[in-house]
Amino acid sequence: MNFKQKSLRLGAGLLTVGLLAGACGGNAAEDSASDAVNSDGSGQSDDGGESKGGDYGKAYTEVRAAYHHMFETAGVLSGAIAKQNGFAEEENKAADTRVALTRLLGEHALLSANATGKGLAGAPDFGAAAEALDENSVELAKVIGSVYGMDAENEFLKQWRDHIRMFVDYTTATAKDDSAGQEKARAELSGYEKNFGAFLGGAVGLPGEAVQEALTAHVDQLIAAIDATKAGDFDAAYGKVREAYHHMGVTAAVLSEAIAKQQGLGDSATKSAETRSLLGAQLGEHAVLSSLATSKGLTAAPDFEAIAKALDGNSVELAGTIGSVYGKEAENEFLKQWRDHIRMFVDYTTATAKQDTAGQEKAVAELGGYVKNFGAFLAGAVGLPAEAVQDAIKMHVGQLKGAVDAFAAAAA
Repeated sequence: MNFKQKSLRLGAGLLTVGLLAGACGGNAAEDSASDAVNSDGSGQSDDGGESKGGDYGKAYTEVRAAYHHMFETAGVLSGAIAKQNGFAEEENKAADTRVALTRLLGEHALLSANATGKGLAGAPDFGAAAEALDENSVELAKVIGSVYGMDAENEFLKQWRDHIRMFVDYTTATAKDDSAGQEKARAELSGYEKNFGAFLGGAVGLPGEAVQEALTAHVDQLIAAIDATKAGDFDAAYGKVREAYHHMGVTAAVLSEAIAKQQGLGDSATKSAETRSLLGAQLGEHAVLSSLATSKGLTAAPDFEAIAKALDGNSVELAGTIGSVYGKEAENEFLKQWRDHIRMFVDYTTATAKQDTAGQEKAVAELGGYVKNFGAFLAGAVGLPAEAVQDAIKMHVGQLKGAVDAFAAAAA
């Protein structure tokens, strides 16, 4: 499959790259969209990255940056929503802890599922995917260490990395149809659930059994995703991935509440904290799924359609969140404009595949108009100044564009 054909598939994966860009902007969005088109119309990265064996590490750096930026954006949006709807409050350490755990635990679920999928497929970016997952592990351990000290941080990281190794063992055995290897890895994971549950439960003051149940659910969800991927049931696989991601948000809420009570940090379950965590989780999921869909489109991966469905499921949920605050009419308009943006990105991608500069410019102009209109709709709803949301556009589009360029360079 040549680069043009791959790029056409990529169009569907790119469909939401400008998602929050549209949610946040005005004319700056048009500038950032224009910046996304290289002067030679090649669609290759501006830094001259080689087209063969492109920098997957750079791609995953951009994926993680886009994910984290969505939580920052959610903080701004949720603050405006809270102020507008009369439940604004001063931020507290409990809320910050909840958001941090929601962000990092959710990212762990998505990156773990991605890495195991790459391992099953023998994908060339498996190493970079595993490295991104380990970076997440280090950051998560630091959150624990910031509360319980360096010894706890080191022990957390040791056990956390070990359970990832067990997942890799299970994945390797699954790829080989090695049932004995699968059973061994699953037995190790069961032991991990008990031992790590006891360690974490003792640290945060939760009953060990409750923590172990949460860990068991997490392990079962990711194992089910691996099994479904191996069987070629990609819809079921992504259903389990999304279930695992959502479960991490619930787990983060329980853990942060226990930590807050134990450490006297305040209330982690206020309406403001709930809104901030929910928007962060939904926007963050969008950032990762849309970025990974890019790589699926570039390689014509068999699970592309399934990840596209997962992306749309996320879109519907995010629109539902908007509707819960501003009503059904706003929800419908949000979703309509969001999905229309998909078609514009497909047009841009098709033109890029053909190195059609005029087509690229036409798509960019249309995207600029969409971004301006959708930005006005959303900014008007939450009451944010246009300049602030324009800055968010440049950041978001630049990050996802960077991931697209790196994946595309490798696939060419």
